[in-house]
Amino acid sequence: MNMQLRWKNRIFKDFYEISSGYSIIGTMKNKFWSQSAIVEINNKKYEFRTKGFFRQFTSISQMETNTEIGKISYNLWGNKAKIELYSGKVYDWKFDNLWGTKFSLSESNMVLIDYSGSYTNGKINSITDDLMLILTGLFVMDYHEQLVVSIALVTIAVSITSILR
Repeated sequence: MNMQLRWKNRIFKDFYEISSGYSIIGTMKNKFWSQSAIVEINNKKYEFRTKGFFRQFTSISQMETNTEIGKISYNLWGNKAKIELYSGKVYDWKFDNLWGTKFSLSESNMVLIDYSGSYTNGKINSITDDLMLILTGLFVMDYHEQLVVSIALVTIAVSITSILR
């Protein structure tokens, strides 16, 4: 199955919508700077909660049953991730270009989902109809962007502090 979807978000990247044509089929509400998000698909809610400091990972839980269904582990730079679902499936997420505007999700080196976009919207081409997996890839992209912003803010704060001394 080949799906062509679109995603868009609000200005502060706290709310994503995934749509097919004119129908919204999934949402992701970020709790800004808390490293967690609520994903809603097909009347089911999932929580993504990032834990750890140096070696961060994100747990994925189904909210209605309070059951952890998987986890996401990131490489040191956050530009690659491994998604492990407890059903036995393992996926690889990575950026496909230097500018961070294209990324993909693969299983056993076969690309399942291609993403492309700008700061506020983008396109998704998928050969799977697993909406949870599609939104998981979008969560990882958002995680990376928050990581980059955090590093930039810390760098600016350290620079200003050293100038003021």
